[in-house]
Amino acid sequence: MSKKPTFTARLGEWAGDRIASAIWAGRLRKNPARDTVPYAKLMSIGGQRYTRDRPMIKPTPSNLRRFSRTVYARRAINYVKNSVVGLRWEVVAKPEVTESAEIKRQIETVKKCLEKPNTDDSFRSMMEQVSEDILVCGAGAIEQEVGAHELRPLWLWPVDALSIEIYAAWSGDKSEPRYSQTMGYGNVGGTRGITLTNDQLIYIKKDPSTDNPFGLGSLEIAFSSINRLLSTADYAGNVAGNSQPANILQFPGMDATTLDFAGSVSRNRATGTNGIHDPAGLGPPFVFCLAVVPERHTGVNSLIQRGLHHLPDVP
Repeated sequence: MSKKPTFTARLGEWAGDRIASAIWAGRLRKNPARDTVPYAKLMSIGGQRYTRDRPMIKPTPSNLRRFSRTVYARRAINYVKNSVVGLRWEVVAKPEVTESAEIKRQIETVKKCLEKPNTDDSFRSMMEQVSEDILVCGAGAIEQEVGAHELRPLWLWPVDALSIEIYAAWSGDKSEPRYSQTMGYGNVGGTRGITLTNDQLIYIKKDPSTDNPFGLGSLEIAFSSINRLLSTADYAGNVAGNSQPANILQFPGMDATTLDFAGSVSRNRATGTNGIHDPAGLGPPFVFCLAVVPERHTGVNSLIQRGLHHLPDVP
């Protein structure tokens, strides 16, 4: 069990944090100003750029989540996700850090925080959710908060990446909100989201670019290709399930007994039933093709029309 820090140690830690914040603030004042505009293409036509007090939501199709549950997309997502979350991991000190009893204590504390990031998740279940969002939405979001218990100082929660809006004009100030979580399907009707600072949320982008502050998911890239495969498979399934015979056989002069015999032969062949049949007396059938033939094949169409005239009740 680790030793409880003394009042002097806690006071030194508190003072150190304040001094570090003051140094950081001084560095910000000395930083050079930027002349270019981030995400310039996101400016409106009228010249009004995005404002600091208004977050931007990612223009992602709302049905992307449902689309990720289709057979092709789910197979690819699980293949990548399970390969990542199944890897073994460990917490170690940096090469330039000399390992000591205090370093070992800190490593053990970090390991415990990661093994049980919150009351519901393990490290694997949390990373499964985050990896899913990275592949589907192009970003993974994890909320992080610091607790009061010294043995459990860090708490982590996975967050729906599609619910996160980004303040594109964030200045870099730690006290200024950088993210906002939407409620329901968007902050509409006067409802405002939950603002989060840069220290509160870990936002992992996949394939980031200078075009927009969001990432690009693998499923977004493959959306059209997978949708084409699903549409083709659905059409083929409907055609096969609702198909009609492409041909009709007519046996001129055949009586009812012989016709029933011919039908039993066809059924036995279709079901794989063994039987001895005598095809004598059936005669050559007249074949009528009912398949859809393009209009440009006029010769074939006329042949079908001539054959249909031999059917009863067909004018």
